Amino acid sequence: MSLSKSQLSTSMKRKNLTLDEKIKVLDYKLAHPKTSVRDLATHFSIGKTAAGNILKNSKQLRRDYDTFKGSYKKRRTGKYHKINQIVYQWYSKCCELGISPQGEMIKEEAMMVK
Repeated sequence: MSLSKSQLSTSMKRKNLTLDEKIKVLDYKLAHPKTSVRDLATHFSIGKTAAGNILKNSKQLRRDYDTFKGSYKKRRTGKYHKINQIVYQWYSKCCELGISPQGEMIKEEAMMVK
């Protein structure tokens, strides 16, 4: 599973870790406190920045793990997250009924939701 430093390169494919995998990284770090970020990155085949971010956000990750019990997907949250979600549900219903909503229809629906 671990790669040597020479095998890690900038052409390495991006790897999105699940919450379970991130917790494994944190547990490994607890078991091996003298392990550097670079060594963690090579052991888990992830980037050095990703390993550093996992360690930096360890409290939040542990809290999320306790809350979601390991089943966690990336959540997109933003200023208009709920509006986008409602409009998407409306859009899906329209498509099921054979109505193809255009830009103005979607815009009007979003304004009504606000």
